[in-house]
Amino acid sequence: MHQIVKENPNLDFSQTYLLVRLYEVEDTENPGIIQDIIYATNSQNPVDFRDLKSNDECQRILEIGAHDLGYVYKRKRDNTLNINVIPSTVAAEAVFAVWRESPHLAKYRRNEFFDKYYSLIFDGLNAAQMVVAVLIFRYCDNNRKKESELDGIKEHRLYSQYFISYMIGKQILKRFGITLEKITHVNFYEIKNYFEQNKELMYSKAEQTMADILKDYFNNANLSEIDGRTMSAAFRRFDIMERYLKNETWWEENMG
Repeated sequence: MHQIVKENPNLDFSQTYLLVRLYEVEDTENPGIIQDIIYATNSQNPVDFRDLKSNDECQRILEIGAHDLGYVYKRKRDNTLNINVIPSTVAAEAVFAVWRESPHLAKYRRNEFFDKYYSLIFDGLNAAQMVVAVLIFRYCDNNRKKESELDGIKEHRLYSQYFISYMIGKQILKRFGITLEKITHVNFYEIKNYFEQNKELMYSKAEQTMADILKDYFNNANLSEIDGRTMSAAFRRFDIMERYLKNETWWEENMG
């Protein structure tokens, strides 16, 4: 209302009525109660859940941690474009695909990142893990836009970047012999440098392996004969994850 009055100085608002909702709060010592009221009130309406979650403690911790690593984490909507700027939406998408074993959901459930999947994506996440995921995801997404002349790869490149991101993340963990929890500020630069020096090789290996997966998945069919809708649908399902990428025996035989 203040903004409307400010933008219309010539209008008479003296007879204007404004509906106001007041809350009486007893627990004034609880710093999160205001945020809880905002969420409870607005979650019933079509609002941006990203904004509702922007003041969560984990979001603030990621912002501070990212700053310490030389990155700017945007908890709220912002139009700033810079290679070192990481919007929370991009972070959620990357983490969901790379670390949470959900590349089949990351592309098609963006509207649920800060609602249904919020805890799965952000609980226990630190800034080092987040930045590594974003670096991997951005690299794969940029390559998706480049045409390939290689048979088997050119057929899936448009659709597979989320899965390729996951495969690169898993390669890195295997290379360092660690679990995700062991990626911290302490070894961040070592892992980042390894990724930068080996990303082309890891990406190429993941793409070729994905072509082999798809040939088996489609019963040794020529991938050039698979139409785009069928190929895209294969990456919406969890079959490829369960039958191949999360199968440790298969992984060691094909990616180890």
